[in-house]
Amino acid sequence: MIAIKSGFRLERLATLLAIAILSLGFTAAFTGILLSFNYEPTAGGAYNSLKTIQAQIPFGWLMERLHTVAGNGLIVLALVQIFVLFLRNSFV
Repeated sequence: MIAIKSGFRLERLATLLAIAILSLGFTAAFTGILLSFNYEPTAGGAYNSLKTIQAQIPFGWLMERLHTVAGNGLIVLALVQIFVLFLRNSFV
């Protein structure tokens, strides 16, 4: 009975983590597309374009921050998801 409950909890946790990972992935993709309109991917222009996005574009600082947090959260939650799947014996 205990094994069934813990298996159910791990399954539910894995599902919630998957939904969170998907949400963060869509957030990172959407904000990345918005940032790409004003970003200059050259060696000399990258820093200046980021400063322009943060200072002159309305809510550019928010888009840049959301993109950073979503990307970092995506990596952390993916690692937690791998650990949870390992506990569930999903890799066997």
